[in-house]
Amino acid sequence: MVHIITPYSPLKDLGKSYNDAMRLIPENDTACLIDYDVQFLTPDFYSIIEKYTELFPDCVLTCYTNRIHHLSPQLYGGRISDNSDIKYHISIAEKLKDNSYQAKEIQIMSGFLMVIPKSVWHKVKFKEGIGCLGVDSEFRKDLVAAGIKIMLMESLYVFHQYRLLNGVHDKTHLQ
Repeated sequence: MVHIITPYSPLKDLGKSYNDAMRLIPENDTACLIDYDVQFLTPDFYSIIEKYTELFPDCVLTCYTNRIHHLSPQLYGGRISDNSDIKYHISIAEKLKDNSYQAKEIQIMSGFLMVIPKSVWHKVKFKEGIGCLGVDSEFRKDLVAAGIKIMLMESLYVFHQYRLLNGVHDKTHLQ
């Protein structure tokens, strides 16, 4: 089973919040950890994620999005989109879900959406005590060091509000 969870830390310890969420799910299950500003765009998003977890049971999965801070293979079209027309983004999601569950291995990952089997988390946990920024980068480094693949689900696209009003460099919400 896949559990969709939006971790939160009033103490700004995102790594601890992620680890606490992973502890809550049963053994043999998977968590889909998402940022508070991520929106699923198609009604079948859950079954898409579930199918990918069956196809790639020993990997961490992520997907395409419209906005993240740095250039990444997760950034649909290779650039940040300031387009706030949700119908536009739904049309992208609908088009991509026809990708027949294709996936590609990536080396860079932003943590806006991470699908993590509990068995993988037992091998690589999140670093705690480092705040909100960089938790995903440290996790990615540890996954690579442990030989765990990060796969991009090419059939899933989500809308990520990510600092849409104030720009991608704004960090006032993290203070």
